Amino acid sequence: MPPPVHPRIRPLRLPGLRAWLDASSPFAAAIESRLPEIASIPSTFTPIPTRNRMNKVWEGHLDGIPGPLIIKQGWVNPVYPLDRRIARRVNLALHNRFLQSMKLSFRLDAIGFASVRPVLCWKKYTGLFPTEIGILYPKIEAPSSFSRYLVIPNDPTGPWRFATLPPETARAWGRHTRRLNAAGILHTDPAPWNILLRPGGAAPPQEADFIYIDTDAFRPLPVRPSTSPLARYHRALAMDRVLQFLSPDDLSAFCDGFAFPGESPSAWHRLFDWLRRHPNPHPPAKLRLFLRALVHFGK
Repeated sequence: MPPPVHPRIRPLRLPGLRAWLDASSPFAAAIESRLPEIASIPSTFTPIPTRNRMNKVWEGHLDGIPGPLIIKQGWVNPVYPLDRRIARRVNLALHNRFLQSMKLSFRLDAIGFASVRPVLCWKKYTGLFPTEIGILYPKIEAPSSFSRYLVIPNDPTGPWRFATLPPETARAWGRHTRRLNAAGILHTDPAPWNILLRPGGAAPPQEADFIYIDTDAFRPLPVRPSTSPLARYHRALAMDRVLQFLSPDDLSAFCDGFAFPGESPSAWHRLFDWLRRHPNPHPPAKLRLFLRALVHFGK
């Protein structure tokens, strides 16, 4: 018999459906009894617009569960060419990023790292290969997100920037991210709208006031969280999408908190500054990023 996925994650199976439930959730019994209904979304939920044509997001309520729920789905888009649909189905069969997110959320709980813990995830099958994956988690009501500090341009295609962050907030955000990395976990999309501010928290926010959502973006750090070039490469790449929002002063304060003991904040500043000029690096640029992670910290 294969070992359990996690002591608190219980596998479930229905015709054409495999699911994994957080058995420690106070809503576990209610969710398990409504599993077919949940998996048949959008039966009772409202769609939330998204730009990604391979993902859907829904919000709604279920009897027996107080508060709204959020469901994210990854699916095989039928309008894609046959080869792309086949590749997508194979990818869904080989990888289960939602189940990985559930497992990592327990590690975050253990270190006291605030995030939204998923309650259920599933795969729907038609034949041998899955056609859809889904994840359900409670919606957290918070007064605002970190995006309250963003300055949104009149031109939607223009660059978005943070208003100048208080230095202590930028350092607190760096320490918050460093603590996540020290636990061996990355968040690959730490955009401001994916970070809620805890109700009743400090103003300006401090380290304990950040709460990550979009938890399916959590990934295990592929190497031990150390000061090795490979670990620095993965940590830097995970921050790629958020660097555009930081001014030079913000970035300098962020690096002060982000650097592990024994690392140079100024070396991180040089590395991030290079990465900001090469957004979304492709394989050749990723190799250059790794070499810079090796060279910059050798100075």
